[in-house]
Amino acid sequence: MEIHYHGLSGWDGIIEYIFQDTQYVYMLGYESTQGEPYSFVYSPYRVLGARAMQPGNKYINFVEQTPGGGVIFRQHEFLGIEDVVVPAGSFPGCLKMLQRRENGIYRLSYLAPGVGLVKHLGAGGGSGYKWELAAANIGGTSYPAGSVICRASGTIDIGQPVDTLFEFYFATPSLPVKTSLKITKLTEGVSLDPIPIISQDGVTFLTESTYYTEEWGDFPEGVNVSLTIDGGSVSGYLTVSPDSNSSQHDMGGTVTCN
Repeated sequence: MEIHYHGLSGWDGIIEYIFQDTQYVYMLGYESTQGEPYSFVYSPYRVLGARAMQPGNKYINFVEQTPGGGVIFRQHEFLGIEDVVVPAGSFPGCLKMLQRRENGIYRLSYLAPGVGLVKHLGAGGGSGYKWELAAANIGGTSYPAGSVICRASGTIDIGQPVDTLFEFYFATPSLPVKTSLKITKLTEGVSLDPIPIISQDGVTFLTESTYYTEEWGDFPEGVNVSLTIDGGSVSGYLTVSPDSNSSQHDMGGTVTCN
């Protein structure tokens, strides 16, 4: 099984590889498809849990990352079964797993039968976060029921040749829509941290608030986005506002839905 992450800061473009035998569920490793591609293989493979688990069961892994070296610690504890409600819908009988890491970071995951990861909480290291499944199409079944997932993608006019791409995903007819805009600079081979955008009507998408980043220049700059969906096309502009002046760049592309 593959788990793909899209539009999540620090995780965008990550693919995790999971498999199971008659007794255990393992993570083989993961790879990144953003920027300069890389991969990690766990040796031995990480044990995530047993196929027949009881609440309180713990599985401890000391594994070596290759390439790069270094031994890491992971403890996975099965906390039980719980029903979960997220924007994508209600998911009964979710597996509740707690992961502890050597650096004091905790991750709490909820996995729904036949769907996968539907909710994920993280804490430690001076920060915290929450992910919730907003929409998905798995094996021909849509979550939420009746929703359609669309992908908007295109280019940003920042000099010649045009080398900056954008994309974001959204589901209709769910409102309001909260998603993340991914921007990739081809010549530099890097992707910027995803920019949160929101739409109240499923047509106009705006940054929730000015997004500050150093990735457009040497100093923190504010980035604002305004995009409009019109049938199978998307258009708008991106504004970068450093201290001295601001610049506006046209955005345009296509929308495909399935």
